[in-house]
Amino acid sequence: MEPNVKLTIDGYAVTVPVGTNLLEAAQTVGVEIPHLCYLKSFLGIGACRICLVEIAGFRAPVTACTTLVQADMLVITDSARLRADRKFVLDLILSVHPPRCGQCEKVGVCQLIKYASKYRIGKSTFEYTEIGQAVTDPNPFIRRDMRYCILCGKCVRICQGQGTNVLAFLGRGIKLGVGTPAASSLKDNGCTFCGSCVEVCPVSALAEVPKLGKGREIKYTKTASVCMQCGNACPTQVATYEDELVKVNALDNADQTTGYLCAVGRFGFYLRQGEKRLTTPLKKSSGIWQETDWTEALTIISQRFKKGNSGLIATGTILNQEVLDLATFAQATQISNLAGTPALYASNEALRAPAAQLEQADLIILVGLNPSQQQRVFPALDAVIKSRVRQGAKLVVLNDVATGLGALAEVEILDEPVMLLEAFGRCAGMSIPQDVLGATTQAAIIAKAAKLYQAAQNPVLLCEPAYYQACVNAIGNKGPVLVMPYEANAKGVALMLPAPEQLNCRELLNGGVDTLYIAGEMLAGKNVQTDFLIVQQPYFNGVALQADIVLPAPLPWEKTGTVVDWQGQLKNLQQACPVPPGVKTYRQVFSELGQMLGCRLEWTAEDAVIAAAQLRPEPVVRELSTAFTPALSLVERVKLLKELNGLVARSLE
Repeated sequence: MEPNVKLTIDGYAVTVPVGTNLLEAAQTVGVEIPHLCYLKSFLGIGACRICLVEIAGFRAPVTACTTLVQADMLVITDSARLRADRKFVLDLILSVHPPRCGQCEKVGVCQLIKYASKYRIGKSTFEYTEIGQAVTDPNPFIRRDMRYCILCGKCVRICQGQGTNVLAFLGRGIKLGVGTPAASSLKDNGCTFCGSCVEVCPVSALAEVPKLGKGREIKYTKTASVCMQCGNACPTQVATYEDELVKVNALDNADQTTGYLCAVGRFGFYLRQGEKRLTTPLKKSSGIWQETDWTEALTIISQRFKKGNSGLIATGTILNQEVLDLATFAQATQISNLAGTPALYASNEALRAPAAQLEQADLIILVGLNPSQQQRVFPALDAVIKSRVRQGAKLVVLNDVATGLGALAEVEILDEPVMLLEAFGRCAGMSIPQDVLGATTQAAIIAKAAKLYQAAQNPVLLCEPAYYQACVNAIGNKGPVLVMPYEANAKGVALMLPAPEQLNCRELLNGGVDTLYIAGEMLAGKNVQTDFLIVQQPYFNGVALQADIVLPAPLPWEKTGTVVDWQGQLKNLQQACPVPPGVKTYRQVFSELGQMLGCRLEWTAEDAVIAAAQLRPEPVVRELSTAFTPALSLVERVKLLKELNGLVARSLE
């Protein structure tokens, strides 16, 4: 643990770890130092020059973002001299910033104008000089207008920090600007359109295309939510204007992925507007889809349930509360076949593993996973691992194929992961039933990885679900093992649902019951075998095309509830938009079906959700022959993750 330093900032006694800069130290006691270029988790560069502070014994003010704390420092963040210096710097910046605030959609939330107002600068005292230009780049995600750029460098640094390296400083002197080589398009330079550059831009140089023409940001209503598109379950902030979703951002101060969202998480709501949103039930009659009303649809469903031999499936795309509602309905109607889709690719033990924080890990061992922003396979995981490595964490990669993160790893070993894990465990001093160290030609490299593990204070093993048991066998209870599921609430489904009494999810999908109801969107595009299929989901796609009855369902931003993410954190979603007319929640559907079936449903209290989310049994070492075997092959599982990648690619054609 790093030693602390004591100092005084504006009369406040401050105690922070060694290596903290003055800007962050001041924030710990509520003192906000103006800044335009600083990025949390990145080294300060002092580009904007408005975070100047005075330090007793120093001849001149220094930039707070580049100055580290020292013992007994006496720091002043606000004085007549500092106000004059900041005002002069802001005056210079405004002289090259278009004086068209009244026409700007970012009016009211622009950081530059916020500080200009604070220091009472209505208009620059210098003559306006235009140093940039609007960029013609025909893509549906990001608009660039470099006339507004203040050269803070935040977009360049975040792009490089995530390893995409699309944006860069170009030119010199008055011609210095931010752009792409040869002024080519973002797409041609390998941009993943994650939008992180837009996220950090303090002015209107970068903006999301979907929000343009939809009001000013200051009038947006912002609500905390969670992206439900993949297993990362990234915390988000959704912005609405007149009850319409217009913008999605990474949640402020989110600790999971340092504020990262991929293109699907940020722009997915916009991309899916072309899909058929369900607002009325559909039934299939003689192979032809017909609209029907809720009464007829639920009557048909209740009649099927009365015949018996029915099953219910909760997908990992619905909320904890909805999973418990489904379990309540199953218990009240005595439907014993209840399962969750996460069981198709991960064991119950893996999904119920103890929680851990990747953000605090000093060693990350990546087993069988190949996260990639470019391929949109767990892109947020790729970003957070690169962030941790940039901050000093070590990375070990065990895989049978080369990975994109291998170039950043201290050790990368390419071989069969189970064999590597057994050898790794033996080298790390664990008790392994089989002595396989001699079976590999990479013993010295494995030993190096084991030494890194022994020296680490907070190691985390992060694996593809199929390798969970092998990871547990390798390290026992010496450190946390996290699996990366394929659905946002996979852990929540495993924690909320009881163990299957009769048929598991695989058997239910393969004809085990006569009537099957699926709650939520299934990532797997496999053929469902059953006599009568009912699907409730927001869009008419995927498995819904195979159904006999399709019921509309709310979207994530139309619901309030919780999910349990891959790190075991309970995350909240708040309703941001009203549920459209004609759409019913899962609870409403279960309640009406229960009445038709003559059952009384008593809904689970909210504290039961919190209690269930805390269940964390210790991992158990067992023979791999008795371990879980996924219903889907690794190729099929990776294919599921790339389904949404096509959605982004098609939008750029």
